[in-house]
Order: sequence, then structure tokens, then C-alpha cells
Amino acid sequence: TLFPYTTLFRSGGVGDSSRAFISSIIYNLVLFGLKMVGVKVCLAGVSFEPMTRRELLVTRFRRAICHSFSVRDKESARYLESQGIPVDGIAPDLSFNLYDEPAQMTGPRDIATAYSFRADRGLDMERLSALAMDLIDASPAGSIHAVVSQVGRDNAAMYSLYEKLSASYGPDRIIFVDCHQSMDDASAI
Repeated sequence: TLFPYTTLFRSGGVGDSSRAFISSIIYNLVLFGLKMVGVKVCLAGVSFEPMTRRELLVTRFRRAICHSFSVRDKESARYLESQGIPVDGIAPDLSFNLYDEPAQMTGPRDIATAYSFRADRGLDMERLSALAMDLIDASPAGSIHAVVSQVGRDNAAMYSLYEKLSASYGPDRIIFVDCHQSMDDASAI
């Protein structure tokens, strides 16, 4: 039985927030309870980056609970194994190749570039917007570019990037796509 994996344990880490750490421990206890009644808990397709001690503690506990523990990529597997946390395999992002036919997309179909960044990773948004501008400048005149928000907590930062790019290149060339609540929209973009 596959038990759904939630956002309480984001991309292999809970960060420095005590609230998120406690929530992750409680979530682990719920998963442990499910394991005790016979549910096979599986983790599939989650990426891991360098973690704090608390995050490693949560991950070790989660690993002990899981029947199957498959990460998204080789880098995550190498990192976890270097921390003494074994993985069972690699399961790429499960949102790819969902449909036999491409989903119908509303709006421009010929998007030259799309930008989507995790705003909670401490990235320098000024540097990222400069990178986006360099790529847009190198694209054909009149090409369309998208700023995509895949996760609700990234909406504000992605919209800010959209506003900056839209002010520089015009709203006819830059579109904002918030697809965090719709798998169909995410697949389409």
C-alpha cells in the first residue's frame, strides 16, 4: 500500500523552523502507527539537499519507517548515503509523462523559456532575475517567456519576478502561470 507523502517534509528538509520540525516528528509518528497496523509506507521521488541535524534526525526516523525509500535523483542518493541513510532506488519526479497526449494549454503555446525557482531556498532573486533577463535577451525578438509557480509558497517570489520581467519586456512577452493547485495546468505548461 502506498501512503501519500505530504509537504510537511519539503524536499528532504524541515529547515530551521521548530514548528516544521515538530510537525515532521508528529507526521513520522503517524506513519509509524500506520506501519504498526500493516501499512507499507513508501517514499518516492523526493529530492534531498544538505540538511541540518534536526532534518537528518527526521530523515533517519522516516527511513526506518519506510518499506521503500526511493529518492528523485542520484545526487540525493549520494548525499543520503554519505550521511549513513540508505536508499532503495531512484524514482524520478512522478509528474512527468502523465498523459499519452499533450494536455491542452490555455494561452501562448510557443514559450521560449520558463522560469520556476524555489523561493524558500535562500536563492538570490536579483541574480536569478539577471539570469532570466540574459536568456530573454538572447531569445528571438517577440518570443514569449513564462514565470511558473509550481508550489504555493513560491507564488509571491515568482509573481515578483514576473512583475520585474514584465516591466522590462512588456506583459505581451512575459506570462505568469500559477499551477500549484492543478496537475493539468502543471503538465500543460
